[in-house]
Amino acid sequence: MFTRTATIVALIISLAGCGAGRDAATLKPYAPTDGVQASAQEIKVRDFVLVSMPDGTGVVVGTIVQTGSTQDRITGIVVNGMSANVAPASPMLNQNAPIRFAGDSANASADVPGLNAAPGTLAKIEITFETSGTVTLDAIVRDNKNEFSSVTTTPVQG
Repeated sequence: MFTRTATIVALIISLAGCGAGRDAATLKPYAPTDGVQASAQEIKVRDFVLVSMPDGTGVVVGTIVQTGSTQDRITGIVVNGMSANVAPASPMLNQNAPIRFAGDSANASADVPGLNAAPGTLAKIEITFETSGTVTLDAIVRDNKNEFSSVTTTPVQG
C-alpha cells in the first residue's frame, strides 16, 4: 500500500510542473519594471518612464547603451510633441558606456517644462540619434512619489 501511494504522489508531483505546457508565461521575455524597452541598430533603450513633477514638468528616466563599436550621439528627445531640455547637450554614446537619465548614477538629464502629463497615462517619447535614426516609445507617466520621489528637475552638468 505504501509503495502504491508513494508512486501516485511522485507521479502527481512530476506531472504538476508540466501543466503550463510549451506556452508557459515564465518562458516569455518581459520587462520586470514600469519602463519600456526599444532598440535602434546597436543602441539599447531601457527602462524608460516619464515622471510628472508637481509643477507640471515631465522628467525622463531611463538608460541608453551603445552596444556596438561605432560612436553615436543623442540629437534630441521629444515628449508628446514638446522638445526636452537635454543636459549635457547632445550626449555622446560610446560602446558600453551607459547614458543614465535621473537617479543616483545619472550622467544626463532630460525634462520638459509645462508638459502636464497625468500620472497613469502614456507619453510618446521620441529619441533621435545622429546615425541610428529615431526610437519611439509609449512610456508610462509616474507620479513624483514612492520609488520616483527622488527624481528632480536639476540638470546634470557636463
